[in-house]
Amino acid sequence: MEKQYDKNKKAIEMSVNTWSIGDFFIGDSSELMDNEKVIQQFGNVLVYYWKRRAKEIFPEKEMIVELGNNLMGEFGLCITMYEAD
Repeated sequence: MEKQYDKNKKAIEMSVNTWSIGDFFIGDSSELMDNEKVIQQFGNVLVYYWKRRAKEIFPEKEMIVELGNNLMGEFGLCITMYEAD
């Protein structure tokens, strides 16, 4: 991965830690997947808990947890985490 991302630590961490929010709903035949508001709210809840857990696991590090669209080759709204520079 260091070669692929030219030793860019943030890009490597984002690549490993990016997850498509829609993947949580694979196989779900309900209307949730078509409701952008629900997906966004679910993403916000994940960000909240990922930040709390990252602080527990890495108390000495400043971890960034954020949502974005189509991050690192994933589809749709995604969550990612990486260490601040």
